[in-house]
Amino acid sequence: MSAGRTTVRYELEFLVSDRTWGQEGVRANVSVVVRDLPQDALGHATPLTLSPTTPPHLMRGWSPQGGGGGLGRLISAVERVVDEGNHVVQVVSVYGCNPTHYHHHYRTPLVQLNHHYHPPPLSPSSKRNGTSLITEEDQQQLPANEPATCVWVSVLDPKGRYMDPIKLQGLLSLHTPQLEAATDLRVDLISPQDVPAQPDHQSQDHVGNTDTSSVSSLASTILPLQVVDANVTSLVTPRLTRSHTCHAHYPEACTPISCLNGGRCVMSPQGNRCVCPGGSSGWQCKVLARNFLGSGWAWVTPLPRCLPSTLSLKVLTTRPHALLFYSGPMTPAHRPHSSPTPMLALQIKDGMPQVLVEGGLEPVKLVVNTTVSDGDWHTLHLRLDTKGVALMVDMCGRGWESGTFHSHGHCLVRAMWGRPWRIEGLFETGPLQVGGLAHSPPNQEDHGWGGDAPTAHPLHGCLSHLTLNGQLVDLGEPASSRGSIAGCQPQEAACHSMGGKGRGCGYRGTCVGGLRYPECQCEAGWGGVGCDTPTTPATLGQSSFMKVALSFTPPPSLLTVQSRVRSRARDATGLLFHLTAQHNKAAFTLLVSY
Repeated sequence: MSAGRTTVRYELEFLVSDRTWGQEGVRANVSVVVRDLPQDALGHATPLTLSPTTPPHLMRGWSPQGGGGGLGRLISAVERVVDEGNHVVQVVSVYGCNPTHYHHHYRTPLVQLNHHYHPPPLSPSSKRNGTSLITEEDQQQLPANEPATCVWVSVLDPKGRYMDPIKLQGLLSLHTPQLEAATDLRVDLISPQDVPAQPDHQSQDHVGNTDTSSVSSLASTILPLQVVDANVTSLVTPRLTRSHTCHAHYPEACTPISCLNGGRCVMSPQGNRCVCPGGSSGWQCKVLARNFLGSGWAWVTPLPRCLPSTLSLKVLTTRPHALLFYSGPMTPAHRPHSSPTPMLALQIKDGMPQVLVEGGLEPVKLVVNTTVSDGDWHTLHLRLDTKGVALMVDMCGRGWESGTFHSHGHCLVRAMWGRPWRIEGLFETGPLQVGGLAHSPPNQEDHGWGGDAPTAHPLHGCLSHLTLNGQLVDLGEPASSRGSIAGCQPQEAACHSMGGKGRGCGYRGTCVGGLRYPECQCEAGWGGVGCDTPTTPATLGQSSFMKVALSFTPPPSLLTVQSRVRSRARDATGLLFHLTAQHNKAAFTLLVSY
């Protein structure tokens, strides 16, 4: 395939001779349809794994123009799921995969992109013909171990924009029963483990002794391609797999997604930066808080697929019951003789924070005996590792990450697994649901859970600073949401009513302190009740210093310090500030060095 080809159709004519059957000059026609696949289609694709079936069986009866077959029924079902006004479903990749590790440990290699080659995605529409995809004759032809086919799809709206893959994955998870009914197959949305090409039962049936993996390597030496030959129709697509990193990768160039929430990326010799509108901040213009109205939810990026993993958030509420986040099944699972469906939930019940974990050797439930529904901001830290799970409130414990602490039931608890537990990828069943559920609350019987099910009460309050392995999650523009808005309006209202002046914190401050003790936290260089008074700078000469004693007692577990420094010397070095606790039992020093 030459580089630079776009969407085009080739009509090829051949004269075929077969000496065995005494045929000479038989006319044969082949239509080749090449469709352009932009890079966004790959980046926004979501996998579905269908079993038991192989790619040729799934494609049997399908054509690019008329659809049909199992693949056509799948596409039609996805179109009904995402029916938001003339959305187009594109098939990005089709290949055989191995479903045998779904309830154990999952590995997925990197998605490979090629800027020069444009493989052919197909987006037909078809109607179900009422017949079962896998017939009794087909079952006899399938391999002994249950085969599976991975189909990657992306969704394009009428304006030419691709649907967020987190939203697409959530919609497909919510409608898995409809997809299974349409295809007569089991449908999973977890990323499958790759298996080598199987020419014994695919290539030899349809293309003689040709190995499909060698055919794909001839087409492109950069992007691995997968050839699926269904006799009448063949499909060539890139072989996609998903890369899950434990930590975020920061883009170096200005891209359409560099700046969030309406921010504008500005390039300069010193580096790229985002100019952020009001309400957002940071190098990516993230909104760190979201207000949940007691009946809503938001979908954000799934949980990290690696151990150890640390999750933290701040919550502000006066209600005794609330679901903070949930990662788990979105529809009932009717899978007899299977292990419990994996699930992780963080919630507030009777005013106290709880963690629920399912899917391991036994259910785990952690309860911290402290009240967090008092109208103050509370910080919750959750850590998962191969030894166990720990939950800490308001950063009160030491050694909680390593498990060397002495348990403090009022603010820190930890539970150990019965044996080392490999849970990488265990919770990759859909988006992380924050503040509530987009579906009916799950129950124990449907998923084989031995412990409690998550609370059915959505959050009525605010959640902020959601952090996954050190990466702050943007809550201003989640992949999908309902019954929630960006920011924390109750906190802002508390500062507006503070002192009866109705001033709030202006453009230079942020309202903090909760509902009972609101206050304005001003930007560096600004002070006053409404953060509208410039502070007075001090000029320090050589060998000079200032010593300041606090007129108040800071919180015991959290201290925030900010300062603005300007030096005219390019090679400036020295001490910025040195903080010491009373009686010099602890100290913190910040230096600048050239």
